[in-house]
Amino acid sequence: MGSQKRNSSASSRLVVPYALVSSACEETTKLFPNFEMWFPVVKLAHMWQFDAIHKYAIKIMPYDQVSKTSSEKVGLAVHYDIQPWLLAGLNELAKRKEPLGNDDLEFLGAELALKVAAVRESWTLVHGTRAWWISHPL
Repeated sequence: MGSQKRNSSASSRLVVPYALVSSACEETTKLFPNFEMWFPVVKLAHMWQFDAIHKYAIKIMPYDQVSKTSSEKVGLAVHYDIQPWLLAGLNELAKRKEPLGNDDLEFLGAELALKVAAVRESWTLVHGTRAWWISHPL
């Protein structure tokens, strides 16, 4: 119930005209000071196909300022079409020393987790490092 209440609260704030919100960036971040309050706007804008609000909401939540694991961010990026997070998250997963685990599988799904694991393995076997990731999409 708490999630529905937060989504309802976020949706009521979302009714503010986009032009007003986008022209008052500082005021917007006061309305939604953290990920937990701001992410429902991303979800609802994605669900309702409010593209301008969706893009703006993503802009307000930079990848490096969200306290989630790389696999969580990639899972959210895939599910909610958050393109700026996708490459950054996949890059981190490909470069990290730890192998993919059950938690990663939960957030990425089997297909994407297997692709990331295959890329990590093939690059490590050939070059011994994962720094190439930026120029080689999955």
